[in-house]
Amino acid sequence: MVERLDSSYLRGLARQYGLSRMGARPPFRQYVRDVTKHREFIEALGEGSAESRNENNYLGQIWAVLNPTLNAIFYIVFFGLILRTGGSIGNSIAFIVIGQFMWQFMKSAVTTGGKSVSGKIGIIRALHFPRAVLPIATVYALFRSFLWSALVMLFITVVSGLIPYYAIIMPTWTWLLLPLVFILMFFFAAGTAFITSRIVAITPDVSNVISFLMRFGMFGSGVVFPITRYVHGSHFWTVVLTYQPFAVYINLARQVIMHDPTLPITMSTWVMAIFWAALFFTVGFVFFWRGEERYGRDG
Repeated sequence: MVERLDSSYLRGLARQYGLSRMGARPPFRQYVRDVTKHREFIEALGEGSAESRNENNYLGQIWAVLNPTLNAIFYIVFFGLILRTGGSIGNSIAFIVIGQFMWQFMKSAVTTGGKSVSGKIGIIRALHFPRAVLPIATVYALFRSFLWSALVMLFITVVSGLIPYYAIIMPTWTWLLLPLVFILMFFFAAGTAFITSRIVAITPDVSNVISFLMRFGMFGSGVVFPITRYVHGSHFWTVVLTYQPFAVYINLARQVIMHDPTLPITMSTWVMAIFWAALFFTVGFVFFWRGEERYGRDG
């Protein structure tokens, strides 16, 4: 009886002075407000992560652009020039370059974003802040690097049009839609980071499985060859692979940049891009919030 009275008394004091249980999950609306209040912290953490990622290399931040560029060159040579997987695409170099740069960002959001909580246990246990800050800051850092590499992506696409037998690609008004494409992709990427970061924080071994699955995701997203070239006989798989989220953002960027007759700008692609961004960000955020109490305690 004494213990019950003591517990009731302590709970009353806590309510009176606005105290809450350490590490308790706050109500959803309060959690959203807490995250938005940490905007400057998110920016600072993201900028610090972006700058420290390659600080031990001689070329430093240049690797943020070099990595996707070298990957693109490899796929251009192997798939574009040797295997010629471009099919009826007028400029297979631009096709592969856009696919590769877009894919690298989304892949990093899933894999690196997945470790945004498990890799920050020290700061989680030392400081009090909404843990959703960590995946957002990670994706923000990746997005900053991606914007610089996107300039290289656009440069390569234009230069590729100067090569004989490759369709000319020049900037047009549709390029003004690229920021919207990138923003939608950012929200989708943040949503995937919310989901994978909670799963990996609870079960670290899953990070190895995610990296393995992303290899399948690359070839199922038409990064280096048109999806329809290999599944044209099946309407079901054509629809599934064309409108799965990774393929949607890659195709949307190609439609906006290339103006290829085989890649017309379609309303369905825009609708799906908005749908996937809203769905993944909302569901991912709620999913992450529900695990707030467990971060830093498991493992």
